[in-house]
Amino acid sequence: MELNFRKYKILVLGTYRPPNSDKLDYFNNISNSLDLYLPKYEKFVLLGDFNVNVNNTDPIFTEFIGQYGAKNIVKYPTCFKSHENPSIIDLIVTNNSKNFWNTKVMRNSISDFHAIVLSVLNINYVKPNPIKITYRKYKDFNLESFQSDLLEQFLGGCDDYSTFEKIFITVLDRHAPLKKKTIRGNHAPYMNKYIRKSIMKRNQLYTKWTKSGNEEDNVSFKRQKKFVRKQVKNAKKEYYQNLSNTDVLDSKKFWKLIKSSFTDKVILKQKINLMNDGEIISDDNNIAGIFKDFFSQVVTNLEIKENNDILNLNDISNEESNIDHIVNRYKYHPSILEIKKQVGNVNKFNFEKVSRENVLKELKTINAKKATTIGNIPCKSLRDNATVCADILTSIINKDFSNSSFPDKLKNADVTPIYKGKKTDPTDKKNYRPISVLPAASKVYERLMQSQIVEFISGKLSPYLCGYRKGYSAQHALISLIEHWRKALDKKGYAGAILMDLSKAFDCINHDLLIAKLEAYGFGKSALELIRSYLTNRNQRIKINNTFSSWSDL
Repeated sequence: MELNFRKYKILVLGTYRPPNSDKLDYFNNISNSLDLYLPKYEKFVLLGDFNVNVNNTDPIFTEFIGQYGAKNIVKYPTCFKSHENPSIIDLIVTNNSKNFWNTKVMRNSISDFHAIVLSVLNINYVKPNPIKITYRKYKDFNLESFQSDLLEQFLGGCDDYSTFEKIFITVLDRHAPLKKKTIRGNHAPYMNKYIRKSIMKRNQLYTKWTKSGNEEDNVSFKRQKKFVRKQVKNAKKEYYQNLSNTDVLDSKKFWKLIKSSFTDKVILKQKINLMNDGEIISDDNNIAGIFKDFFSQVVTNLEIKENNDILNLNDISNEESNIDHIVNRYKYHPSILEIKKQVGNVNKFNFEKVSRENVLKELKTINAKKATTIGNIPCKSLRDNATVCADILTSIINKDFSNSSFPDKLKNADVTPIYKGKKTDPTDKKNYRPISVLPAASKVYERLMQSQIVEFISGKLSPYLCGYRKGYSAQHALISLIEHWRKALDKKGYAGAILMDLSKAFDCINHDLLIAKLEAYGFGKSALELIRSYLTNRNQRIKINNTFSSWSDL
């Protein structure tokens, strides 16, 4: 039997051993059953009449429970066949003994000499704390009025992205002011104020009935209880009927919606407890600080050392820029030499001016449901006002491209630690991965840069480089390898492979070496300076629910 308790499941097995049966065979059979089911269930309870008196130490039974880290929680005699020497043979064996308490034995008239064994399984359900939400009030929002006001403000001057964002947020605050509200920790999407009022009335009638004990009050309570159930049922039905096709056909959205109906499966507010220096930390401020230090130092702690033997460490002229210094430093690096050998002399690549049509296209493809950093332009607002913002953003982006400068406002990330999985220790900070959220406009810049980079570099990359390239996949790499192996085996040769999984692969990228490689592929100085501006001077802060750490450099 399976007991399902929200976050975990317990396997329950009933058993009986005839007194004359072979004890070793009996426990071997139970072991086979446990070995079959335990990969699916971490916790188990084995209960029944074992006909093994644990008053006396039994080596076979002791070895059996030791094998599974289990304990017998029954400590009092259960069999009174011999009143002078009662025995403990009706047992509850579990590897989850800490969750059982108040285990008792009760004599009864049902059995001639066996007692009933009782125990309480302690399952704690922590009621989710109320969640404070900051939202924009769009009740009186008029799109035409907002856009007219926005255009008027832009005419006053807007030469950089920081000014653009400040103007946009100021106007948006006037037309759709920020508000705060508190919702239940297990908020259901179909819940409305009418159901809440009905629930409140039901609870009042229940209190009245419990105090009076009057049958008429009981009838009123049950009538209201039935009415609430009907309201909830109809609200659920209406909610799911009004879902769009994309919500139903997209598997990710579908399961998110389905799970929202089961409040014990949905966690709207992430509660993290960490073990730090032997102490349990539960305060969100302290946890945010711990993660800030951990994520900012994770690469430094790897102690990756550069091989100076392959670097050009000769002094260079002070007149040379940072880009020139980087290129000169790595000019003899094996990867640089190989790239130049394969690519040869090519025309230098520099970013060109972007058109209004391209900027408008990228603005319209912004995912309105994506999160953005606190205090920045909401994704939906930027997308819905794409036509109004396209001209001014085109001018700003082209100016930034010409100056080889990526806006600092778009380099600040809010980072949320996400627990990696159930089979790791949730109190260990190493078992959390950082998920970064950047301002919506940063994606517009990135896509415009990416399209020009891909157009230039695609034909120069190795055909065996399959990651993050359109038209390439893991299957492409596998088919290529299999073909090489087949040819080698056909020629009576050997086939071998070295497979690697690099820890913190993206975090460990050497930005200077990356710049030098791009120069080897044919990137011009202006393009390299823009990419270096994009990579450097980035900041992040950790977000734990509604709490933020201080900013830290990346």
